[in-house]
Amino acid sequence: MTSLAGCASSGKENEKDPPDWSQSGDGWIQLFEDRKFDRGFGAGWIYGTSFTGDNALKKGVPLTYRDIGQDIYIQPVGKATKEDGVTSSGAENDTFWELEEGAKKNIVDELGSPVDELHDFRLCVKSEVKENSSAKMLIEQYNDYLHDHYPSLYESNPKFVKSLESDKQGKLTVRYNSYNDISNSAYAYSGDFANNTWPHLYVHQNFRQEIDMAQFDKLEYKVTMKVSEAKQINGWPNGESDRYDQPALPSDAAKSNSEASLQGTFFFRSKKSSGGFFVGMNYFSTTPSNQTEIFNMDQHGQAFYRIGPAEEQGSYFDLEGEKMEIGKEVTVKYDLYKMVNYVLIRKLQNKSETIQVGGQSVANPWYNVSVDDLTLSFYQVGWENMGNWDCTFSMSDLSLKAYTK
Repeated sequence: MTSLAGCASSGKENEKDPPDWSQSGDGWIQLFEDRKFDRGFGAGWIYGTSFTGDNALKKGVPLTYRDIGQDIYIQPVGKATKEDGVTSSGAENDTFWELEEGAKKNIVDELGSPVDELHDFRLCVKSEVKENSSAKMLIEQYNDYLHDHYPSLYESNPKFVKSLESDKQGKLTVRYNSYNDISNSAYAYSGDFANNTWPHLYVHQNFRQEIDMAQFDKLEYKVTMKVSEAKQINGWPNGESDRYDQPALPSDAAKSNSEASLQGTFFFRSKKSSGGFFVGMNYFSTTPSNQTEIFNMDQHGQAFYRIGPAEEQGSYFDLEGEKMEIGKEVTVKYDLYKMVNYVLIRKLQNKSETIQVGGQSVANPWYNVSVDDLTLSFYQVGWENMGNWDCTFSMSDLSLKAYTK
């Protein structure tokens, strides 16, 4: 991370040189690392087995990862072996952007034994660096695992699953085909199905040393987004599917509608407890009602708040943006500091000593908690889809300026 100590620089640049993407200006600090997307992508921090910080909370830089059966071609900081997982090599080769995907715990090996989230069947399925030049990085992943293990049910030619393309100047394009993903049998946005999470593909940045919000009074977040494709392949779970692992559901099954959703969220922790919450934006959804203000608890018991890019409530945190449509490029900007304050006061009831849960009064963990009592832990952006979709989005001009007090 960029150092938060000392005075910020003047912000002046040599006009003949390209901009320094990590440079600070008068009174502000850029919190995102590698805004050019030119240093590669690593395995998500959630797969770490040891860390430079708190192991229980997975804080700091991952030192080792879960067992991986093949090399992670997308991660330049280490080599995967069955003996010791992945060991980080050093800061000079550090990778700040990581990939995260939905859990697929219902995969079995040749003997029929369950395989619990091995990277073989997630990040590394036939991944290949198609190009890594000074002007472009292109990573593609294909899936022919199903043919190898279910040849009578799945034809042999590899199926495109996902790709990441960077122009190494700040534009990243992410394509995801959830129909061709290895396992996709979740049919409801519910904790009941958390052992086989609905498909998603996130690009994630873990703030290695969590950001103390007490240092700032404004966080200006900005990004330009464009969804170029959101093609529904079939109607499952609302209708029939030709996938081997997607059964016809009973008419009375509690199921969510098919939906492709492009989301970006930040996660904040409380200094006073182990609690935390997500805040951010649902930039685009094939279900328009999900681009409105939403506050809820997810299956892990964490609160989350999301808003669409053109909601009136955004006036509380200086939101600027337009409703996204396929093929329309939209720039979104808001004050993340004000958004978090809005969530604390209006959604988490931080002025109320007790809250009602299941008809009972319990202590409110957010009572009298202010923005200064929080740390910023991580940021993630990408596809979170229910059902079978082929989707592509691009983003550029990503920035998070933290203004010091």
